[in-house]
Amino acid sequence: MKKDRLIYYLGSSITRGHGGDTDGVSFADLYAETYGGKYQKEAVSGTNLVPVAGRDDSYVERLRLLDFSKKPDLLVVQLSTNDFTNKISEGEILSALEYLFIHSDCPNIVVYTCPLAKSWHSYSQYEDFIDGALQKLLGKWKEKVRLLDLFHSDFALKDGYLQEDGLHPTRKGYALGFLPKMHALFEMIR
Repeated sequence: MKKDRLIYYLGSSITRGHGGDTDGVSFADLYAETYGGKYQKEAVSGTNLVPVAGRDDSYVERLRLLDFSKKPDLLVVQLSTNDFTNKISEGEILSALEYLFIHSDCPNIVVYTCPLAKSWHSYSQYEDFIDGALQKLLGKWKEKVRLLDLFHSDFALKDGYLQEDGLHPTRKGYALGFLPKMHALFEMIR
């Protein structure tokens, strides 16, 4: 990618940086510090991909906060863990993702999965979604959307990469686990 690239990030707490030594600082901030470029991070802890009653901060609703007239090079979308915690249906999650793919005027989209400890209460549901429904959806959008699969990496097994909650990365986890894989993928996207 070009050196003056513009990257938009859309997500929840893992994209925001939550707790521990990361509060408000995530891989998005560290990526810009390390590799340069401009970015905008639309990340609100506790939010879903899917709109839910009583809230107006889902990814779908916050997509409008990103100015696509600036011609971003890349949109990076977190596969939210909150949708699984809140028992949102697979169909609704797929519809929300597809909405983002259709309504973001961006030539390249990356969906990233979250590295999680197996003790996380919705681990198997998240895994089943990634291995099944998400793969089918990405196959449909293979010209525009790529997967950065951190869930199936050895990230969660690395000492000091996850906070004690088994869900949120540490600054070390972002720097050593996220950045190298992200950079390798981003460099392939031209």
